[in-house]
Amino acid sequence: MKIAHYEVYADSGDGWKLQERFAAEQRQDAFNLAKEHEADNHRVKIIKEIFDVMDNSYQESVEYVSNLNRKKSSKGGGFLSSGMNNETGESKRITYTGSQNTVAGVMLKIVLLIFLSLIFANLFVSLLFPLLEIFIEEENSSSVLFSVFFVVFLAMAVPLLLKSIPWYVWVNDAKQSKEVREKGFYDQAEYLIKAYNINNSDPITAPAYPEAPLEYKHYVISFLSETLSKLKSPTVLQDSFTRLGVKLLVFGGCLELARYSRLTLPEANSILYDAFKITDGDKADLEAFYEAKRSYNDNKIAILLTGIGAYLMAHVINGREMPSEALNIAFDKWEKQNSNPQTDEAYLSSQEDEAREGDIIADCMVSIKSDLKFLDTSVPDYEAIAAQTSEGIRTIILNLLGKYKGFDVIEANGITTVRFRKLNSALKFADECLKDIGVYHDEVDNDNMIMRNCCAVTADNPDIEPNLNNFLKDMFEHIYNNEIVLTKDVQEHLDGTDYQLEYLGEKNFALLGKTVELYKYAA
Repeated sequence: MKIAHYEVYADSGDGWKLQERFAAEQRQDAFNLAKEHEADNHRVKIIKEIFDVMDNSYQESVEYVSNLNRKKSSKGGGFLSSGMNNETGESKRITYTGSQNTVAGVMLKIVLLIFLSLIFANLFVSLLFPLLEIFIEEENSSSVLFSVFFVVFLAMAVPLLLKSIPWYVWVNDAKQSKEVREKGFYDQAEYLIKAYNINNSDPITAPAYPEAPLEYKHYVISFLSETLSKLKSPTVLQDSFTRLGVKLLVFGGCLELARYSRLTLPEANSILYDAFKITDGDKADLEAFYEAKRSYNDNKIAILLTGIGAYLMAHVINGREMPSEALNIAFDKWEKQNSNPQTDEAYLSSQEDEAREGDIIADCMVSIKSDLKFLDTSVPDYEAIAAQTSEGIRTIILNLLGKYKGFDVIEANGITTVRFRKLNSALKFADECLKDIGVYHDEVDNDNMIMRNCCAVTADNPDIEPNLNNFLKDMFEHIYNNEIVLTKDVQEHLDGTDYQLEYLGEKNFALLGKTVELYKYAA
């Protein structure tokens, strides 16, 4: 027999304190109490605890946690709190271009500011005109009024234009790239390394325990997924050197999160280890990373990547959009240091397990789509629950990548696509993903939420962006909940094997205007 209940904790600056316990059927009451404390600017979290009376064991899961930026200033600090302000430090440290500032947008902004200045100058002269009539002769009034109008217009327009217009959009992008100020990143990296005494002479054992509280780990998931999506390098995570560069970014991000949250080094390492389990799977090795990092202790680009990782984590913590230009400039410098680069194929071949009997070598893609629907959208924070659930599903998918040798993760249009070299590994990955997502859905235990998880396995075509074409859109229209459906070209690789497939017939792909044969995989 299992008993479940919810515990509401609040942190007003003096640590987490239990506020009240609720039975399983009082879940909504727990959320209502949490929102009351959150309205008082307290950090809150809701823990679901399941107690098994048969073996006296219990399981805990985090149902809800408020954003880290609700913490009191005494508990943590902003990016570069050793001397820079969290909100204003960004503009003091970095001056790179923003992709949102196009020439057309800037021209429109200039016209609006000039028009506003003309209106203000005209209004000022209109109010001043009766007074000028008393002191100025009528034949001179026109020239005087125009002079006053012109001076007022310039006095207002020039400062507005100088302050509000990003003039750099007319400057060559290559020239602007050199204007990215890197000193702030170096300073932050060195500050964090000194704060945690990382580059000392004593060997670092890099323990994974005690673990950091679970609430912090989903920030690393967001950080890692956003960072990988922002990187433009075609070889990211495809060779050992670029993989180390990504790990240095994650390392800096974890140290910044630990500094902000006042975590110890072992707790920071536990978060770092969880991140490495996503990039490396079962081969994650924290001590090996520290050993490799020692070789680059004096490498300026390695220090730069660490500082940029901390800077980007500060954006994740504060819920701001992550910038990408400084990230890509620094990562490009890192890749240029590689004196013996490996090709994607060479690295991937070295990462593949030796072919075993029963392996089916075929380039393929697994695409997973999870749709969430709420029966009652008036429930408080249903959007936050949806976001947290989606984050949990993404974590499940990323955690299984290393185990089944998946690579080149593509996330777009609500679909996550992973490429594989072995078809049998792809099918195992798809099956385990759907099972784990189903277990996660049961653990969430939200009667108001309906989840539909479906999976498509297709042949790999590197010339097509899988998530952005109509083929997958059409295919997912014919896949029901918890089903794995294959195309004909994938099924042909399974002829003569023990895999059980059910022929679904020719399905109409409306967007493509043709029929396609589909098969359902029975694990």
